[in-house]
Amino acid sequence: MRTLEALATGTPLVASDYGLEGLSVDSPGTPLGAMRANDVDEYVYAVGRLFQDEKLQEKLSNNGRALIENEYAWEQMTQRYEQVLLDTCSKYLVESQE
Repeated sequence: MRTLEALATGTPLVASDYGLEGLSVDSPGTPLGAMRANDVDEYVYAVGRLFQDEKLQEKLSNNGRALIENEYAWEQMTQRYEQVLLDTCSKYLVESQE
């Protein structure tokens, strides 16, 4: 949850595989939305790059925020939830008719 909150605020993010699990923030063909680091050396390198590269800060900030707006805003989440409910109800109705 904290990862999504950081991205939503436009904070340039460096996080571990665990913190970024399930998010498309650095996969091929996806705009870079966060930097991945899993040990101390990787964190030092990533944070150092952010301090040195203002364009990278801006890129992560904008892309992270856009990811949240496009994939995790209330409207998108309620649509997904509604679809889960509809699928579950449909499955239940089919099973009960058998």
